[in-house]
Amino acid sequence: MPPSSTPRSLSRLHSSPGRSRGAPHLFALLAIGLSLAAGASVYATDRLATQWDARTFSTDPPDWLDRSGLGPARYLTLPRSNDFLGTQLESWNRDLRGVILLGKPAFDPYPVEVARIARDGRLIVAGRPTRPEVLVVNVDGSAIDLEGRVVARPRQGLVAYRIPANARVRSLARGLSPDGWTGTQLDYQVWPRRPGHYELTLTLPADTPQRKAMLSAGGAKRTVVLHAARRVHLSLPTTGAPLHVVVDVPTSPLGGRVLGAQVVALRFVSA
Repeated sequence: MPPSSTPRSLSRLHSSPGRSRGAPHLFALLAIGLSLAAGASVYATDRLATQWDARTFSTDPPDWLDRSGLGPARYLTLPRSNDFLGTQLESWNRDLRGVILLGKPAFDPYPVEVARIARDGRLIVAGRPTRPEVLVVNVDGSAIDLEGRVVARPRQGLVAYRIPANARVRSLARGLSPDGWTGTQLDYQVWPRRPGHYELTLTLPADTPQRKAMLSAGGAKRTVVLHAARRVHLSLPTTGAPLHVVVDVPTSPLGGRVLGAQVVALRFVSA
């Protein structure tokens, strides 16, 4: 065979290393492209989730407390309230100087103060009566009648009070949302405790299935059937025991809101 001629088998052997060196580069480029696409998808998803979170739980503007001129404030979260409102408040406002829990466990590992209501109605925070200050109260799930003056309502579920020293709580309704709906249970208490009557009006919107509501206050008990588009006026005596209302309604799907009954009016009348 002439020296200048090269067998095809040798040509294939000589060309194979070139092709094998190009394959890793191709796979590397493909991997980089897939990583960029995946990263862009994750970023877009995270951005959508952040925007939804801000629309659902934040205020407009989110740093409303810093802009309000109210000065430093503490955050008071009530029983059964939605803690996501508090996380947005803490994230955006430097004037928020502390978190106070009333009737609920801590929802994160950060420092908090625990509050209770004394027998005479005084709000006790970390073992001490309140000082004159601003409290931003989370009422998304419970309602409070707190001594002081409402100075801001940044969104449904948040109310800012300017309270005096030794502020008192006149009433607390656990399980009553700002739109007037209860869940399956409503507990209502007034201070100071004394004999009298609880008076309330319950209703259901049109086209809502009927349901049963059971009321109790100490030894007094009453059961009523609620019908759509009808108001039921109720009065229940008490010697000082709190009012408990249980609404017999099926629970909602996982993560959904349970709607028991709408409270049109709720008050305590002394004997």
